[in-house]
Amino acid sequence: MKRPTIALALLGSLCMGYAGPVTTLAAPAMPHQPAGDGRRPRAGQQVDARRSAIPAAWTYVRSRLPRAVAVLRPGWLPVRFRAAPLVIGVHVERLSDASHHTGYTVGYRSVNGDVAQFALGAVNAGPPDTATPIRVRGVQGTLVTSSLWPPVGVYWREHGQFYAIQAHGVTHAEMLHIVAGLAPVPPAP
Repeated sequence: MKRPTIALALLGSLCMGYAGPVTTLAAPAMPHQPAGDGRRPRAGQQVDARRSAIPAAWTYVRSRLPRAVAVLRPGWLPVRFRAAPLVIGVHVERLSDASHHTGYTVGYRSVNGDVAQFALGAVNAGPPDTATPIRVRGVQGTLVTSSLWPPVGVYWREHGQFYAIQAHGVTHAEMLHIVAGLAPVPPAP
């Protein structure tokens, strides 16, 4: 079981230790699906993910975590991901009065069996075959491909938290669209 731990350490160092130039990769225009209630947009309909309904899974995750922790959901997913998301796990561990260890994993499955999962905290990943520096929400991240799980992933740190998007059956271009469409889930009023 050392291999995933080594790979996770390697991914962490890729995400934080890369000192070279960071590439901003532009994603080509693609038909899209708001990652909301699972309904397809009408032909020609322009969809603003920030105004689309937030699925119950994401409002549940948001309600379980401290307000200061960013909960990031997809604002765009390929049309084949119509099913509602599934909360795989949420945890909050109080380390001290000022510190919490938090995390979540929310997954989507497409009609073709493709998988996309969004996580805050540690994730398992195979050793990377390629690693490309990219920008994620204004910070440095890494787009990774692997012959193991996950075939494609994006990893970054934001405000001291480690975030990951891992997918199977998702192309690089689709992953770039997913990353570009990340939207914070607002705390309940």
